[in-house]
Amino acid sequence: NLTQDQFNIFMYQYNYQEPFRKLVNGLKEQWQSTRDKYAIRNENIFVLPYSYGTAIFRAAAIDPANKNLFKSIFLVQFAPVGGGAVDAERWCRPYFNVSLLEIVDKKMRIHLGDINVGIALSPYGAIQRTIYSEEAKRRLYAVIRGSFSIIASNDQVTLQRSSDSRIHAMYLNGLGEQFVTVISNHGDLPNESAALIKVAEVLAIDNNQKQHTDIAIQERSADTLPQLAVMR
Repeated sequence: NLTQDQFNIFMYQYNYQEPFRKLVNGLKEQWQSTRDKYAIRNENIFVLPYSYGTAIFRAAAIDPANKNLFKSIFLVQFAPVGGGAVDAERWCRPYFNVSLLEIVDKKMRIHLGDINVGIALSPYGAIQRTIYSEEAKRRLYAVIRGSFSIIASNDQVTLQRSSDSRIHAMYLNGLGEQFVTVISNHGDLPNESAALIKVAEVLAIDNNQKQHTDIAIQERSADTLPQLAVMR
């Protein structure tokens, strides 16, 4: 039995070089299996995705075919990537046909990490436009019970400082209404003590004498297959 300040942790580990939709479907399948196996109630769930994982979770949560899969969870995001990423924005400019990359990847089965991540994080591509639209934001908050974001003050990966109003609007849609800025860079954010203290505060506020479970979404190397690790 868990005490009030203890948590079971379920971790979805994935190979970021796989196609985005494959990672999204993998998360949905793994979470459905885990819920069934452990008889988990979503009202007792916190999801803590980081960076690319925030987009993966968002795409899974707003899927109308699985609207109850993540119903009533609480979302705590580290460095959300709404609007895309700086590197993807640089080499997927509007004059470069992003849909061509998608066709090449689909027809020739070129599952290179740079191509897959570039497609998913290009602010000019269909994935970003779909999962960070106003409609997607409405669908997300119709599913989850709340959210909180933690962002880095010196983030050179996300497009939080983009001067493009359309990209900035997508970034804000991904950020949500409640967030805090921590003095850090993108890569170090999940390990910053100030960020971890804030996570503890958010969990404590929402706890309300319940027992909870975390899902942490992490990136793995190209050699690691998606898997679910259960730690008690």
